[in-house]
Amino acid sequence: MKKALFILLLLTSMPLHYIAAESKTPNYVYCEIIGTDNSVNNITIDIDFGQKKNFWSLHRNSQPIDQNGEVIKFNSMIDALNYMQKLGWEFTQAYVSVLDGLSKTNVFHYILKKELKDGEPINNGVRFLGEMK
Repeated sequence: MKKALFILLLLTSMPLHYIAAESKTPNYVYCEIIGTDNSVNNITIDIDFGQKKNFWSLHRNSQPIDQNGEVIKFNSMIDALNYMQKLGWEFTQAYVSVLDGLSKTNVFHYILKKELKDGEPINNGVRFLGEMK
């Protein structure tokens, strides 16, 4: 009888443990850093949080700016990655695509993730050139 009671107790507690473990799953959000070589000295960075884009201001709405409203110039993709890491973002994956034209241009894509706290906006700490009026 004690064995049967123990097995019954064990079986009924397993679903509760599973539900409790599942409710602690982090709420991750993702963004993409898109880098395009524009010269030997720096790279043009766009950050995509999934924000709405307008064809006429496509680039302006995704270039990060500093406190003075100036576009942040990054030396490399690693420089941009370090900037985002300071804001709590974690590297997930990277890949490269090529723009075909007169000169083939490499476009670097870095996918990042962050655990979003309740009420925190996804772009917390990042302002865009398109926000300047």
